[in-house]
Amino acid sequence: MVQDIQIPAAEVNKLVVMVHILVVVVHILVMMANTLVMLVHTSALDKMMMMVNTFVMMVYTLANKLAMLANMLVMLANTLVMMANMLVMLASTLVMMANTLANNLAMMVNKMVMMVNKLAMMANTLVMMANKLMANMLVMMVNKLMVMMVHNIQIPSAAVNESRKLVVVRNFQIPFPWVQVHGRRKLLVMRARLFADTVVKQQGVP
Repeated sequence: MVQDIQIPAAEVNKLVVMVHILVVVVHILVMMANTLVMLVHTSALDKMMMMVNTFVMMVYTLANKLAMLANMLVMLANTLVMMANMLVMLASTLVMMANTLANNLAMMVNKMVMMVNKLAMMANTLVMMANKLMANMLVMMVNKLMVMMVHNIQIPSAAVNESRKLVVVRNFQIPFPWVQVHGRRKLLVMRARLFADTVVKQQGVP
């Protein structure tokens, strides 16, 4: 036969207290597990957010650097354009200086040519004057020679031969066109005035 087991009330109370304590411990463990899970979950979110923030900051930094690089390239392009403009202005200035120098040289050459032409004209004038002077001197010498020759010629009379158009003075004949008979006095006058005047002064023509 099975005998009834009687458990004292104190033991039952202890058992209940132990069960209650066990439940409380389990509850505490569950809460601790929940807290740990929440901590892990929160840490993962934080890490994810930090990663996202880091990625955004990297993208933003990269965008800023690209923008700065673009600005630097634009500034470099502007600098190159300014240098090109300066080179063009320098080339234009050099061309203008070259044109001015060429014009000045051309003007100087023209002035020199004009001076040479003037000198040539002066030389020609001097040569013409010298030629005239020499011609006049030769004429004067010839006239003096003729005068000297006339001094030794005795002319008693002169007759004009109209038919032959010659003036016969002894055996010395002078072509008629070079002799003029002066109206009333019938003087023998040659176009070479010195010769004619000398003849008239020496002998005269009746």
